[in-house]
Amino acid sequence: MLHFNRSPSDASWIACVPSGALVRFARVERRPEGQRPAVRWLHEQPWNDAPRALRQARRAGQLGRYRCVALLQRQHYQLLPMDAPDVPREDWRAAVRWKIKDMVEFPVETAGASIGSSW
Repeated sequence: MLHFNRSPSDASWIACVPSGALVRFARVERRPEGQRPAVRWLHEQPWNDAPRALRQARRAGQLGRYRCVALLQRQHYQLLPMDAPDVPREDWRAAVRWKIKDMVEFPVETAGASIGSSW
């Protein structure tokens, strides 16, 4: 499992962008008020083994010092727009789960479960 620091020491961000067989990491640096942020590509490598690629990038770019965000490729997520359920707010989760269970190709209960376990 891959762990990043919980409290980054720098206000910059690292973006992890998988693209086909490669993954690219970019660092976005904050600038003084009124100036645009500076974008710097830090690292590029094969993406065939995601956990290994992330560990290597962490060592190469000191990812633990920065806040990190990952962009998913289109085939790795699915958006299902729908109206808000006509139930009390505290029951929305169950109502939405029931509503989409026939719209997806996997058990709704497992959605998102593999992300945490594979990294």
